[in-house]
Amino acid sequence: MRAALVLGFAIGLGSLVFACTSTTVVEKAPPPAGSSGESSGESSGESSGESSGESSGTSGTSEPGPLALTSSAFENGAKLPVEHTCSDTSMPKDTSPPLAWSGGPAETKSFGIALYDETFDGFEHSVILDIPVDVLELPANVEKTYQPKSVPGAKQTKDYGGQTNGYRGPCPPSGEHTYVFEIYALDVETMPGVTQSTTAKAGKALLEKHKLASTKLKAKFQKP
Repeated sequence: MRAALVLGFAIGLGSLVFACTSTTVVEKAPPPAGSSGESSGESSGESSGESSGESSGTSGTSEPGPLALTSSAFENGAKLPVEHTCSDTSMPKDTSPPLAWSGGPAETKSFGIALYDETFDGFEHSVILDIPVDVLELPANVEKTYQPKSVPGAKQTKDYGGQTNGYRGPCPPSGEHTYVFEIYALDVETMPGVTQSTTAKAGKALLEKHKLASTKLKAKFQKP
């Protein structure tokens, strides 16, 4: 009788222990229809789209709008630093200033820039053209050669003396002159008829012929 009671007690205790130590696995309820797509969009689809736009969406092409030209070397209407003129005594001598621009008509296919003496009847100093539409600045000291490596695709006319291709800065004979850097938004990607012997005067005439829009940045200079 006592043995039966002990056996029964043991069986009951075992059942109780099993019940207390067993784990019930509750399966996670499936997400509502469409929720996986939304979370995917938030975690990967949208963020990948944003990062893609930030890293590769900006091509460098200027947004259509009013054409604007600036320089980090001088303000509009201010004195042109001597290093960008014939009075420069350093080496390299008479270097082109840095220029940057924005805007232009949506139809713009290239840019061109002319430097001329406004005081002396618009006398042309130098012209650079065929600047690709996705280029929005010129570095300082662009090489004085027909096809400068620092501006791939661009071409430079002969300077006003016909000696070299490229920039030829202010060199007024007397008094203070006003000089104009004028940028042109052009209707052609490559200017027709331009060769290594094209003059600055002819180059500016071509810019005027194919102009969609233009704007000016002025500077003054008088020999020391």
